[in-house]
Amino acid sequence: MEKFEQLPLPEDVKQKIHDLMDEHETEEALEEMDQMVQDISTGTSRTLEIIRGLRISARGDKDQKSATCINDLLDSSLVLLKNKWQKRINVKKNFGPSTEIDCYPGPLSQVFTNLINNAIQAIPDEKKGGEIEISTITKGNDLEVIIKDNGTGIPEEIKDKIFEPSFTTKKAGEGTGLGMSISQDIVVHKHGGEINFNSTEGVGTEFTVTIPISTD
Repeated sequence: MEKFEQLPLPEDVKQKIHDLMDEHETEEALEEMDQMVQDISTGTSRTLEIIRGLRISARGDKDQKSATCINDLLDSSLVLLKNKWQKRINVKKNFGPSTEIDCYPGPLSQVFTNLINNAIQAIPDEKKGGEIEISTITKGNDLEVIIKDNGTGIPEEIKDKIFEPSFTTKKAGEGTGLGMSISQDIVVHKHGGEINFNSTEGVGTEFTVTIPISTD
């Protein structure tokens, strides 16, 4: 409509065109079409993001290491979980320089998705100011990934159990299918790394995944 108003037409002609548009509700139709185009564009971008994330997390090279950027794996996990956090939780990314590490990208992506999903679920829907902070830090030959939330925290009585096989506090259908014991196995045994956590009930939880940049 702005471009139409700028056309060098006599005012009476413009008025007649306006009258015709009002009569046939043309302006409303154009506005609806514009919104539809925007929705389609947004939906397409979202679909492409999800496909990219799925391709990384479901890669078939589970028994083959490759040079992989950990920041990309974390971004893909956030995309896959976006519908769970984008409207109620502020996610802060403190990523260091894009460093490639020698790893199994598929399983490691599943670990990050599991940890971020746990952080999301630890923040109640009614909580205001919910926040998850994800950091990557290079220390010598190691890369640290820190996932911190300000959720409910882990009760003291179950801290010693969270890495036990089959242990879960979630209802059926709430998890990602990857327990903490499997996450630990992927980090420790497949990558020669470590996974540790600190948690205070009512304050939040911080998980730190440490992985060698190179196993050479």
